[in-house]
Amino acid sequence: MSDTVDQLLNPEVREMLLGTRKPKTLQVFPLTYNDQKIIGGKVIASIKNVATEVENATSLDYVTQLSTVLESNVPLLVTKCTDKTKKEFMDVVTSGQLMEFVTIVMEVNFLNPIKRGTQLFVEMGSLYGTKPLSSPSVEPTDIGL
Repeated sequence: MSDTVDQLLNPEVREMLLGTRKPKTLQVFPLTYNDQKIIGGKVIASIKNVATEVENATSLDYVTQLSTVLESNVPLLVTKCTDKTKKEFMDVVTSGQLMEFVTIVMEVNFLNPIKRGTQLFVEMGSLYGTKPLSSPSVEPTDIGL
């Protein structure tokens, strides 16, 4: 099939380059709903752990902790989101490509669905005449005009 047809059939599949000397195109597939729940829980727990452990730490400490979290979760993400094994992926990936991979996985599987869900709730609310949720930051002031 052509790239256009593939993009229409599954727009959540993304492509990125993998490797240094002879980079090849890697397709990154979306997670299933069940995998999203399992992996999302692990990633969120890991992120919370890093945030609490390095709250007063230096940037280098934070990067070291974040690298540890990514390293422990990347094998699972690689096997669920690509056609590569962990070894095939880790033997050729650069640090920049690793961050691109994690960004794609997070955007496609977690950030975009949250945005769509929020938009859906706003649109559904407008159908029933409710006001958008917002909290006023300051009480109105009567200036006597």
